[in-house]
Amino acid sequence: YSFNNQIRFAGNKGWKFNIPFGANRSSFNGAMRKNLEGFVKAIQRKNCKFYSEDFSQFEIDGLIGRDSMVYADPPYLVSQATYNNEWNETKENELLSFLDNCDKNGIRFALSNVLENKGKTNEILKKWISENGYNVYHLEKSYANSYYHRKNKETVTDEVLITNYTINDNA
Repeated sequence: YSFNNQIRFAGNKGWKFNIPFGANRSSFNGAMRKNLEGFVKAIQRKNCKFYSEDFSQFEIDGLIGRDSMVYADPPYLVSQATYNNEWNETKENELLSFLDNCDKNGIRFALSNVLENKGKTNEILKKWISENGYNVYHLEKSYANSYYHRKNKETVTDEVLITNYTINDNA
């Protein structure tokens, strides 16, 4: 059981599981098991390799063009969470430069982020998207019951997936 079905082990806690207890809807059930097993089988068939490293330490030299993909899910610059404490505009710009470098080297990338949150807009991200013509997919998902600390549950959060390739809905 965990909040929003998340699985996370954090370095600041000695790499121990650190998600609070969730409600019954957050339990690991038969449907989740089936989806997870299907995912594992698919990545095994494709001979995928996963790396989990700080982007500033990651060397893209070993990646093979369009057969590789970098997924980045940084702390969101315009949101507030405990894991955002050390994320700032400098790190945001460094990550975007890293992704530009991936693009220049023919490596696909996907970036999860938010363009707007609680009345704040990530102008750095908007400008970067505009200057580079990357694809933006607005994730149509309501988090009304997830933000249990939020007083105004009606505020807009524009969560996006940004890619340097087109996502095929039939894939």
